[in-house]
Amino acid sequence: MGRIRFNPNTDVIRLYATIEGLEGKTRTLKMIFDPGSTYVVLRTSVAQTLNLTRAPSLGSVGIVSAHRVQNVPRVSATAITALGHSLENIDVIYFDLPPQLGADGLLGNSFLRNFKIIVDYPEGILEFISLQRK
Repeated sequence: MGRIRFNPNTDVIRLYATIEGLEGKTRTLKMIFDPGSTYVVLRTSVAQTLNLTRAPSLGSVGIVSAHRVQNVPRVSATAITALGHSLENIDVIYFDLPPQLGADGLLGNSFLRNFKIIVDYPEGILEFISLQRK
């Protein structure tokens, strides 16, 4: 079980996640908790730093923005760790996120669906509980 406190009066919940790319490249990133996103999303510059732009393609994904539909690459991160939980071979997509986002990416459902998630807004607590039975 992992948990963080967040400001319940903020528009988004930010947390840190460690992403492992190819060849052991690892970075701890500021991410936005986004259960509305199908995939973990990274900035292209972060994907390049982690060598994910050289990873074997798992195909492309069409994403819809306010202005257009864009096909973006889907690849697999070696591992992602957030709130003390690590998972391997997690699908991620990458593209140029707006600088106003204030984060390196979105922690989406390709990672989140592996947990029971509790978002306690009155107390400002985000908690991940592993679904893997011991």
